[in-house]
Amino acid sequence: MLVVDDNDAIRELWHTYLTLSGFAVTEAVNGVDAIERVVQAVPAAIIIDFSMPVMNGADAVRTLRHHPWTATTPVIGLTGHGADPSTREFRRVCDTVLEKPIEAEALLDALRDLLRRGLRRRSECPEV
Repeated sequence: MLVVDDNDAIRELWHTYLTLSGFAVTEAVNGVDAIERVVQAVPAAIIIDFSMPVMNGADAVRTLRHHPWTATTPVIGLTGHGADPSTREFRRVCDTVLEKPIEAEALLDALRDLLRRGLRRRSECPEV
């Protein structure tokens, strides 16, 4: 599991909660860091914030969707921007988007649902 957020406290919170729920968790502080980490080891799923410096969540997920190793990796997007038009692309490239504030159980339910459904269908993935 890869948790991507520029907020240290939020990242630590999700890391602790997911670890206690039985997941192995790694962390990244922005989109560029996330891309570098998945090259080292492809996670079972990615939980990523939309608004981050260096590279935002939408750009990072779009990049990951075009890589053959991560094209089908389930992605849960997190945003505090509601239905703002700036999140349109983020909502398109993520499998699920949750709006902040996020209850821990809601995140875990979404994660389990994505993992239960398996990888994204190949027909939904961009050509690589």
